Amino acid sequence: MSVKTLYNHLKSSADIPIRCSICSERMTVSHFYQRHASENHRLKSRKQCVFCEGLKSWAHGEKNRPDNVKYVVECLKRFVIVARDESPAMDDETKKRRGGGRRSDIRRSMRM
Repeated sequence: MSVKTLYNHLKSSADIPIRCSICSERMTVSHFYQRHASENHRLKSRKQCVFCEGLKSWAHGEKNRPDNVKYVVECLKRFVIVARDESPAMDDETKKRRGGGRRSDIRRSMRM
């Protein structure tokens, strides 16, 4: 996959409202990728995948390698599905019954 593919996916997902999987703050995918992940959670999009909370990382300058781009695109797709599907009215009791919430859902999907 090319870098252009990644940015096309980011552009098409930019205005989708989500909740941050770490702090539950509401925002758009674009804001999460461009500012929130780096400023609030110290995730660096040039060295790690911000969509899985940095579970995958690479050396500086290797973000554009096809295998890393493919990983980030697939992770972005999963992130949007999980972060968007979470009901804004979901309370802590519901999260406990489901087994954790967004963060555990994302990590569980990354193992597949």
